[in-house]
Amino acid sequence: MKMAANGYAGCNWVSVARNEFACMVDVDDLEAAIAMGMTIPWDTFIVDTPSGGIHIYLWHTKASVELGNTDVNQGENLVAEFKAHNKACASPGTQRTDIEPHGSYV
Repeated sequence: MKMAANGYAGCNWVSVARNEFACMVDVDDLEAAIAMGMTIPWDTFIVDTPSGGIHIYLWHTKASVELGNTDVNQGENLVAEFKAHNKACASPGTQRTDIEPHGSYV
């Protein structure tokens, strides 16, 4: 990673969901997600985002693979995205300065 970072200074890293391996839940509106009844697995790997959301990293199960990529909306508001395959989100430790709000994924 250190060697790759030297050649790509200023670039962001992303995590990519892959069937049969890992998936992510990108929760943009945590308050709305909880109000809708979404269970947050606080005992797993979770990264806070600069906008106040969270990224939840999970191992795939048969059910999650079958679900596939899914958006959870509340009216016009995107609440969360289940990223099952070939979808990306900013990796832990990424520092965003290209869009507001600036900040780290930690």
